Amino acid sequence: MQVLVAPDSFGGTLTAREVSAAFAEGWCTVRPGDAVRQLPLSDGGEGLIDVLAGLHPAARTTHIEVAGTDTRPVQVPLLWLDARTVVIESATICSLPPVGAPRRPLEASSYGVGQALAHVVAEGAQHVVLGLGGTGVVDAGSGALNGLGMRLRTEDGSGLRVGSGDLARCTAVEVGWSAWPQQGVTLQLLADTDIVLGDAVVRYGPQKGVTPAQVGPLSDALASWAQVLTEAFPGPVDAVTPHTGAAGGLGFALAVALGGEFVPGAAWVAEQAGLDAAVGAADLVVTGEGRLDATTTTGKIVGRVLASSRRQGRASAAVVGTVVPGTPEALGLAADRIVTAPADGPGPAAVAAVREAGRTLAQRITSVHSPS
Repeated sequence: MQVLVAPDSFGGTLTAREVSAAFAEGWCTVRPGDAVRQLPLSDGGEGLIDVLAGLHPAARTTHIEVAGTDTRPVQVPLLWLDARTVVIESATICSLPPVGAPRRPLEASSYGVGQALAHVVAEGAQHVVLGLGGTGVVDAGSGALNGLGMRLRTEDGSGLRVGSGDLARCTAVEVGWSAWPQQGVTLQLLADTDIVLGDAVVRYGPQKGVTPAQVGPLSDALASWAQVLTEAFPGPVDAVTPHTGAAGGLGFALAVALGGEFVPGAAWVAEQAGLDAAVGAADLVVTGEGRLDATTTTGKIVGRVLASSRRQGRASAAVVGTVVPGTPEALGLAADRIVTAPADGPGPAAVAAVREAGRTLAQRITSVHSPS
């Protein structure tokens, strides 16, 4: 049997490469004669650079220091595909805090993303690919514009506090000393979801620490910010443009103010990886992610892999950390084709759980196809 293992990362637990390796190891203990191909993927969120580095062995990785989610300095990678093309992963800059750590969404900032963009342009980048997703921010990109050197003003002319807590007070945006927008530099925004800005807080706010009491005021603040920003930078993108809700609205600000172009991240990475050809060569396609839920169908890589499998008539299965009831049916996955690998945080236990999931699914496949 030809088996393709093409998962996303398990957010905060395992990289896509670790998931695929552990699953393949477990599978091969039960079915050693099968040919198992590992194809770790990303939809633009966590793990994008790791996946692309595996697909482009000649790429060059550098590191810079920027402000993290809580403004403390973090070291982050940049992947140079060539001398003028660079990939930035926003999840490495303004990531979600570790499991169990406090989450302060009103203070979380995308400032470091702006710093990274300024750095790569100064280094000569002419084409920038920015992965959206896997972030802990809901500041709608206000921090990133600030990090680029733009000035965000209140009615009395003063600046804003870091984060989204003060965003409702913003009345003007000035280019300031920012090197953006500029001619000759293109910016692709790899979105891991197609939701609009107005849905960002309701849909993804809770996982970033937004409380029920904060949802309404924060959604209003983002709507007010959207009006201010689109007045300052009139153009084709507004708050109801698909993908503007990605990364807590980070992509919205970069599309409006910098002319960034939204690209579905799952489709972009799939093309880079040759996913459709790999699916076509497989008898069984196994994908996976940390949590299978309603957002899986809004642009995530798992949905992209399963769609390719259906289109080409290939059997499919999934390994996941947790499953929200009703999601498998929405994705066309039978209950016996989903295996869970629950684990609290990264480490050997998580690897062991995915390895066991590989064994479990291999045993189910063997049982179904064994002679009666």
